[in-house]
Order: sequence, then structure tokens, then C-alpha cells
Amino acid sequence: MTVGVGRVLVTRKIQRSGRSVLVTVGAPQPFSSTDSSYICRLRIEGLQPAPMMIRTTGTEPMQALMSGLGEISTRLSLSVADFLSEAQIGGALAPLRA
Repeated sequence: MTVGVGRVLVTRKIQRSGRSVLVTVGAPQPFSSTDSSYICRLRIEGLQPAPMMIRTTGTEPMQALMSGLGEISTRLSLSVADFLSEAQIGGALAPLRA
């Protein structure tokens, strides 16, 4: 499943303010063939009328991923450990339907 994030690494459905929110985290990828930095794409559905697309970067894949998880933690007021505790590794959840 790809929903604008590339290869899906992690998905998680969570309840926030009475809404079902789906978070999809893409696997970090090289930013470009000539650059040594990495990008991690995130998609958050259900907080706003349109899905939120977020990109985080890092000099290594893990740094880009941790930056992305930090963004999720901030936006959902949820620790990274709590977010990952019930997450689906590999992205087995379907996107939300309006």
C-alpha cells in the first residue's frame, strides 16, 4: 500500500478528539541520487478535512525516521513509544474513507 509516502513502514489508527485518525509512515529514502540526505514521508488522515502530508529529513535513514516520529508525537500529543506500541509494522491498515 502506498498513499503518497512510498513503501509503508508503519501504520496506526488512533482516536483523537472523537475522530479516528490514521497515521502512515513511509520508509526513509534517499532525497535524491546526488544528495547524501534522506527523507521520510508521513500522512495523517482524520485530523483535518484533507490528509496532512509531512516530510522530514536527516543525514541518515534513522535520523529522518526519528524526526518523522517526533513530528507525529508533537502533532498528536502522544509519545513515540505509545504511538509505536499498537502500530502495524508493514502497513496492514486501509486508508480512511470519508
